[in-house]
Amino acid sequence: MASCSADKKIKLFKTSLEGDKFDVIEHATLKGHLRWVWDCQFSCDSAYLISCSTDMSIKLWEVDKGELVQTLKGH
Repeated sequence: MASCSADKKIKLFKTSLEGDKFDVIEHATLKGHLRWVWDCQFSCDSAYLISCSTDMSIKLWEVDKGELVQTLKGH
């Protein structure tokens, strides 16, 4: 699960369901955008996260490592 916000950060969470118990644990905080992170979307295999920001960039993140892979500018 991922959330993005005006604080320029993306938070990644791991979730698990055991019986009736649903757990959410913070996994990583992704930093790199210079302004509000407007939206984010996982790749089909959930290995990557794509984020877009009002700083006019799109960033590609590797989810397991929490690392920035590539930045595209000028959207």
